[in-house]
Amino acid sequence: MYTIGPPILAAVVEQARDGIAVADVSGTLIYANRAFQQLMGYNPDAHEMTIYDLFTDEEEADHLMVMVHDMAEYGSWQGDLTHTRLDQVVLKLQLTLVALRDVPDQPPALALFLHRQTAM
Repeated sequence: MYTIGPPILAAVVEQARDGIAVADVSGTLIYANRAFQQLMGYNPDAHEMTIYDLFTDEEEADHLMVMVHDMAEYGSWQGDLTHTRLDQVVLKLQLTLVALRDVPDQPPALALFLHRQTAM
């Protein structure tokens, strides 16, 4: 039987098909798994990315207001968005944000989960 601890959880996150990332409280990504990097065309060694970079279409600006409210009120937010990558590929995504609070020896952060709704 497996003991669910850091090595298993790290493998789950890194091998997940959905994009998983962690952002600091300013919204700057501090971790992104391989699926997130491939999905978003994101290279953490080449450039910095924030959660606000996900909202590339002007119509998505309304999500930001709801997102901020829900994060403050419920500690999480989920919604659909259209994202245009730097290479102009347009993606339909479902984004879930979860506030990471009360993690021992760690500052507050945000967990991001991206699920692609359309094929690339």
